Amino acid sequence: MDDIEIEIYASKNHSEKTNGYRHMVIEARLIEILGKDFKNEIIALKKRGLKTEPAFAKQLGLKGNPYESLLELEEYYDDDLKNLK
Repeated sequence: MDDIEIEIYASKNHSEKTNGYRHMVIEARLIEILGKDFKNEIIALKKRGLKTEPAFAKQLGLKGNPYESLLELEEYYDDDLKNLK
């Protein structure tokens, strides 16, 4: 069986308010909006060793800290997200 890396994080805060959850929501939204090719590009970058958030930031051309940059996209309208790529 392949080794699988698992990250466990615990907090007193509600899950929906944690950055990890917020990243997951915006990443799912981006994949839905930008489609299968975008998703496959993210998968390819992850297979090459990039973590999820840096892979998204690279594909979208986001500058600065990829974790913070992704959170900034939460407030974007779908049409604005489509124009990122």
